[in-house]
Amino acid sequence: MQKLLILQSFHRYVPTGEFRTVTKPGGGQERVELERKEVLVQSTTVEVGDELATDWIAKGLARTTGGASTGDTATAV
Repeated sequence: MQKLLILQSFHRYVPTGEFRTVTKPGGGQERVELERKEVLVQSTTVEVGDELATDWIAKGLARTTGGASTGDTATAV
């Protein structure tokens, strides 16, 4: 886990662990996992896994914090 400072506000969709059965256009049924929208606001500090941290840093969305958090603290999954 790494602590990151969010440089640009963005959102992502994360799975909730809940499922729903929906009817497909052809008449069959499919089980789909529900997702929720998670908004990450500029200047907040979040703790995320190494893979997400690397991806967000590469895209310029976040940078690692040098120690003590600045701003609000939120936890991302």
